[in-house]
Parts: sequence; structure tokens; C-alpha cells
Amino acid sequence: MSKPNIFQIATKELSQDGFFTWLIQWADKSNKEYDKELHQTAIDFVNLLTNNLIQISDVSAGRQWNNIDILVEINDDTFIAIEDKTNTGEHSEQLERYKQIVTDHYKNKRNNLFFIYLKTGNESTSTLDKVKEKGFTVIDRKAVLSVLNSSKSENNIFAEFRDNLNEIETQTNSFNKF
Repeated sequence: MSKPNIFQIATKELSQDGFFTWLIQWADKSNKEYDKELHQTAIDFVNLLTNNLIQISDVSAGRQWNNIDILVEINDDTFIAIEDKTNTGEHSEQLERYKQIVTDHYKNKRNNLFFIYLKTGNESTSTLDKVKEKGFTVIDRKAVLSVLNSSKSENNIFAEFRDNLNEIETQTNSFNKF
């Protein structure tokens, strides 16, 4: 039996939304004093989301605004809308709606708008290509793990999420061993 891991028990998308929102909040400059390694990991994660296109100073992150899973405001000029998916996919034209809501709301208020489809489960390449056609950047499990696995943070919540995601990756790739 392995060590208990909260993220193996709390497997719903809302638990993952909570983790990513929490991690992004660590990117705010004021949190560096509490845990430098976790702060740096959060910055690295936000850089992944924005393709290193912005400077990060002030960060605010929350959940569930107009049904958008995670919302992030950075400095005075950047907004990130994240549609977080575990083992489900996009439905009911939600991506188009979210993009329109954000674009209308932040018109003339924020110069940088990022639309992220964060996928830690498995989904076909053709489906992900359709997501990209809708103007969303796909961030998959491997990309997330590249940031999490390079972290020096010893935070228990962080470590449990990273370990659980690594286990999912190992199970997904186990077919290669036959």
C-alpha cells in the first residue's frame, strides 16, 4: 500500500481547479517571503501559460467567473482564462462563449488576454486540434509535469499533486512496456 495522497482521493476537476488556482496565487511577489521555491515554481507555471510573454509582479487568481474554471489577473494588463479538464472534454461551445465573455469584459482594459485549455487527462490529438482552432492554447500533462518536476519546493500539497500527476503519466505510458 502506498502513502495516502489527497489527490488520489479528491479526483474531481474542482480539486484540480483548486490546486492550480492555489499554485498561481503563489506567483504574486508578496508570497516569495513565505516559500521561495514554491513562488518560483508558480512563476514558472504562469510563464508556461503565457509563453514567457509577460513580466509577473502582482497576481490574483480565483475560480468560477461566468463558468470559467480559473481566472488570473496579472499586473494591470493581463488576464488568463483557464478551462481546466481532467478526464472530460470541451462541450456545448463553452470555449467560444468563454472567449467572447472575456474579450467583451476586458476590451480596452487589458492588453494581454490568454485562453488556456489545461488538460491533465487524456484526449485525442484531433480533439485538441479543434480546441486550438478556437483560439485556446493547449497545456497538457507533460507540459505541466515539466514545470512541477523541475521544482525544488518541498511543500506537501504541491508534492502530493505532482506525485499524483506523475502516477497518471506512468499509468498512461505503461502500454509501452508490453
